Amino acid sequence: MAAPAAALPDLKDWPAIATAAQGGTVRLGVAGGSAGQQRFLDWAGGELERLYDIRLEIVDFPSQQTLLEALGAGEESRIDMAALGSRAVAEGRRTDLLPERYAYRLPNWHFVDRAGTPSVIFAAGLPTHYSAVPWGKRSVTLYGNGAATASRPDSPAALLTYARANPGRFAFPDPATAAGSAFLEEVLRNLAEDPSVLDRPIAGADAEATAAPFFAWLDDIRPLLWQEGRSFPRSEAEARDLLARGEVDMIADFNPMAGAAGRAGDDWPEGVEGFGFANGAVTDTHFLAVAPQATAPEAALVTADFMLSPAAQIRKADPAMWGDVTILDPARLPQQEAQDLRALMRAGLPRTSGVSIPRPHYSWMDWLGQRVPERLAAQ
Repeated sequence: MAAPAAALPDLKDWPAIATAAQGGTVRLGVAGGSAGQQRFLDWAGGELERLYDIRLEIVDFPSQQTLLEALGAGEESRIDMAALGSRAVAEGRRTDLLPERYAYRLPNWHFVDRAGTPSVIFAAGLPTHYSAVPWGKRSVTLYGNGAATASRPDSPAALLTYARANPGRFAFPDPATAAGSAFLEEVLRNLAEDPSVLDRPIAGADAEATAAPFFAWLDDIRPLLWQEGRSFPRSEAEARDLLARGEVDMIADFNPMAGAAGRAGDDWPEGVEGFGFANGAVTDTHFLAVAPQATAPEAALVTADFMLSPAAQIRKADPAMWGDVTILDPARLPQQEAQDLRALMRAGLPRTSGVSIPRPHYSWMDWLGQRVPERLAAQ
């Protein structure tokens, strides 16, 4: 059983917290992660030691679920902080695992884009109650070479039309992955007669009726996918590799900076561009959550605040470092930092509608996670 969330130090006296943090060690749990994320964490660790005398240790976990279990392990926990996706934060909130109402009291919270990025305070349909610190965001993006970008399908119907004219040339990651499920959630939102139903718990909703247009679309497009939909790329990286090798002309991805990061590493196909649906892209925030029984809570809070700083967010957004989209509002930043961040975003982000669509309530995510594999297996 998870340990109940413990109270964190009083953030009203930040200088006292910063002093107490000196000499501390923060064990940050991560599940998976890219080479870019590791580069950024290596840099951040050096900065934390230089600025605050805090040592950052990375602890690898096989999944978000095992990370949550570690957060709830009480005094036996191996970590002081965890990098969590929105679904895991929602689960932590639902089970009363995460300490509440501390994120907005961090000094650098002032820079967070609360108005333009609602997902910084909502996780899978639940308010975070400031129980986790937003770290970065991602959104569903379509990437295509010249053969695909000539048509630039901007809706599920247009994508189906493209697939009919180009069978086998479109792929999206396995629906069991975060990228694959987010793409299908975006299709569902576009096709649902009343998308607002997806923002509420599934209980009491006619789920099958709401999802009927989506499942009809999935049935139609599946045989037109790469390998006739009999299998899916196991990850975003595998889908990008298919695009690079010319096995497909278009893929769905969950990283709008993937193209910029790929070009920075000289491993992005020439002529590939990013675009999206006209109604907007499903956008998700990933978070840092302080463990309820952190052995060095002051050091963990200072680390979380540093990750929100303009300096850290600018480095994180640099495609040569990580290429992770910022959650800061440039209008709130000092002039030079604002210019630097805007320049990175202009150079790295594809031209899309710019509209952010929330992920559905976690109960819908769970339902889709069960129903989509059942539907695919039945065909």
